[in-house]
Amino acid sequence: MRVLIAYYSKTGNTAKISAAIEAGIESTGNGAYAQDIEGVEDLDLSKYDFVGFGSGVYFARPAKEMTDLLKRLKGEGKKAFIFETAGLPAKALLSVFRKSVEERGFDVVGGFICKGLDNFGPLKLIGGINKGHPDKKDLKDAEDFGKRMVSKIM
Repeated sequence: MRVLIAYYSKTGNTAKISAAIEAGIESTGNGAYAQDIEGVEDLDLSKYDFVGFGSGVYFARPAKEMTDLLKRLKGEGKKAFIFETAGLPAKALLSVFRKSVEERGFDVVGGFICKGLDNFGPLKLIGGINKGHPDKKDLKDAEDFGKRMVSKIM
Protein backbone atom coordinates (compact mmCIF):
# COMPACT_ATOMS: atom_id res chain seq x y z
CA MET A 1 0.00 0.00 0.00
CA ARG A 2 1.17 3.54 -0.78
CA VAL A 3 0.19 6.45 1.46
CA LEU A 4 0.48 10.16 0.69
CA ILE A 5 0.71 12.49 3.67
CA ALA A 6 -0.04 16.03 2.46
CA TYR A 7 0.60 18.71 5.07
CA TYR A 8 1.04 22.43 5.56
CA SER A 9 3.33 23.56 8.37
CA LYS A 10 3.88 27.24 9.03
CA THR A 11 5.98 26.74 12.17
CA GLY A 12 7.37 23.22 11.69
CA ASN A 13 5.07 21.59 14.27
CA THR A 14 2.89 19.83 11.71
CA ALA A 15 5.95 18.77 9.68
CA LYS A 16 7.30 16.96 12.76
CA ILE A 17 4.00 15.16 13.28
CA SER A 18 3.84 14.29 9.58
CA ALA A 19 7.29 12.70 9.76
CA ALA A 20 6.28 10.66 12.81
CA ILE A 21 3.10 9.42 11.09
CA GLU A 22 5.19 8.57 8.01
CA ALA A 23 7.60 6.55 10.19
CA GLY A 24 4.68 4.71 11.81
CA ILE A 25 3.22 3.77 8.44
CA GLU A 26 6.59 2.67 7.07
CA SER A 27 7.19 0.50 10.15
CA THR A 28 4.20 -1.59 9.01
CA GLY A 29 5.96 -2.39 5.73
CA ASN A 30 3.89 0.05 3.68
CA GLY A 31 5.20 2.96 1.65
CA ALA A 32 4.57 6.51 2.81
CA TYR A 33 5.48 9.84 1.26
CA ALA A 34 5.13 13.12 3.16
CA GLN A 35 4.54 16.15 0.91
CA ASP A 36 4.65 19.75 2.10
CA ILE A 37 1.89 21.44 0.09
CA GLU A 38 3.33 24.95 0.21
CA GLY A 39 3.30 26.18 -3.37
CA VAL A 40 1.66 22.99 -4.67
CA GLU A 41 -1.22 23.61 -7.08
CA ASP A 42 -2.51 20.05 -7.31
CA LEU A 43 -1.81 16.56 -6.04
CA ASP A 44 -1.88 13.41 -8.18
CA LEU A 45 -3.73 11.06 -5.86
CA SER A 46 -4.00 8.24 -8.42
CA LYS A 47 -0.69 6.71 -7.26
CA TYR A 48 -1.84 6.38 -3.65
CA ASP A 49 -4.19 4.00 -1.86
CA PHE A 50 -4.65 6.20 1.20
CA VAL A 51 -4.18 9.93 1.86
CA GLY A 52 -3.47 11.91 5.03
CA PHE A 53 -4.05 15.64 5.35
CA GLY A 54 -2.34 17.68 8.08
CA SER A 55 -2.38 21.30 9.13
CA GLY A 56 -1.84 23.64 12.00
CA VAL A 57 -4.96 25.26 13.44
CA TYR A 58 -5.48 28.98 12.89
CA PHE A 59 -8.54 30.62 14.46
CA ALA A 60 -10.16 27.16 14.93
CA ARG A 61 -9.66 26.23 11.24
CA PRO A 62 -7.02 24.46 9.16
CA ALA A 63 -4.56 26.70 7.30
CA LYS A 64 -5.95 28.54 4.28
CA GLU A 65 -3.28 26.87 2.13
CA MET A 66 -4.73 23.46 3.03
CA THR A 67 -8.37 24.43 2.52
CA ASP A 68 -7.51 26.04 -0.83
CA LEU A 69 -5.79 22.85 -1.98
CA LEU A 70 -8.69 20.70 -0.81
CA LYS A 71 -11.08 22.76 -2.95
CA ARG A 72 -9.15 21.57 -6.01
CA LEU A 73 -9.22 17.86 -5.11
CA LYS A 74 -11.78 15.11 -5.66
CA GLY A 75 -11.61 12.22 -3.25
CA GLU A 76 -14.09 9.98 -5.04
CA GLY A 77 -14.41 7.73 -1.98
CA LYS A 78 -10.65 7.43 -1.35
CA LYS A 79 -9.84 6.63 2.29
CA ALA A 80 -8.19 9.47 4.20
CA PHE A 81 -7.06 10.53 7.66
CA ILE A 82 -6.50 13.98 9.14
CA PHE A 83 -4.15 15.45 11.72
CA GLU A 84 -3.61 18.86 13.28
CA THR A 85 -1.36 20.71 15.70
CA ALA A 86 -2.89 23.45 17.82
CA GLY A 87 -2.17 25.82 20.67
CA LEU A 88 -5.32 24.60 22.38
CA PRO A 89 -5.89 21.14 20.93
CA ALA A 90 -9.46 19.93 21.22
CA LYS A 91 -11.03 17.05 19.34
CA ALA A 92 -13.81 19.44 18.29
CA LEU A 93 -11.28 21.21 16.04
CA LEU A 94 -10.88 18.00 14.06
CA SER A 95 -14.56 18.09 13.10
CA VAL A 96 -14.05 21.30 11.09
CA PHE A 97 -11.16 19.73 9.19
CA ARG A 98 -13.00 16.42 8.78
CA LYS A 99 -15.98 18.21 7.24
CA SER A 100 -13.85 20.05 4.67
CA VAL A 101 -12.10 16.80 3.65
CA GLU A 102 -15.34 14.81 3.48
CA GLU A 103 -16.97 17.54 1.38
CA ARG A 104 -14.34 16.80 -1.27
CA GLY A 105 -15.45 13.15 -1.43
CA PHE A 106 -12.91 11.50 0.88
CA ASP A 107 -13.88 8.84 3.42
CA VAL A 108 -12.15 9.98 6.62
CA VAL A 109 -11.31 6.99 8.82
CA GLY A 110 -9.42 8.74 11.64
CA GLY A 111 -8.02 11.91 13.12
CA PHE A 112 -5.19 13.02 15.40
CA ILE A 113 -4.53 16.32 17.15
CA CYS A 114 -1.76 17.39 19.51
CA LYS A 115 -0.24 20.45 21.11
CA GLY A 116 2.02 22.69 19.10
CA LEU A 117 3.90 25.83 20.04
CA ASP A 118 1.56 28.79 19.58
CA ASN A 119 3.08 32.25 19.65
CA PHE A 120 0.45 34.15 17.71
CA GLY A 121 -0.43 37.74 18.63
CA PRO A 122 -0.17 38.52 22.34
CA LEU A 123 1.17 35.04 23.08
CA LYS A 124 4.38 36.15 21.39
CA LEU A 125 4.97 38.57 24.30
CA ILE A 126 5.26 35.65 26.71
CA GLY A 127 7.16 33.37 24.34
CA GLY A 128 4.07 31.41 23.34
CA ILE A 129 2.29 28.46 24.87
CA ASN A 130 3.11 24.76 24.59
CA LYS A 131 6.85 25.34 24.41
CA GLY A 132 8.61 22.12 23.50
CA HIS A 133 5.60 20.64 21.72
CA PRO A 134 5.30 18.50 19.83
CA ASP A 135 7.47 16.57 22.29
CA LYS A 136 8.68 12.95 22.36
CA LYS A 137 5.34 11.67 23.64
CA ASP A 138 3.43 13.61 20.96
CA LEU A 139 5.72 12.16 18.27
CA LYS A 140 5.32 8.62 19.64
CA ASP A 141 1.53 9.08 19.70
CA ALA A 142 1.65 10.29 16.08
CA GLU A 143 3.75 7.29 15.05
CA ASP A 144 1.25 4.96 16.74
CA PHE A 145 -1.58 6.81 14.98
CA GLY A 146 0.09 6.10 11.62
CA LYS A 147 0.23 2.39 12.47
CA ARG A 148 -3.45 2.38 13.48
CA MET A 149 -4.52 4.12 10.29
CA VAL A 150 -2.90 1.42 8.16
CA SER A 151 -4.64 -1.31 10.14
CA LYS A 152 -8.01 0.41 9.59
CA ILE A 153 -7.93 -0.04 5.85
CA MET A 154 -6.13 -3.37 5.46
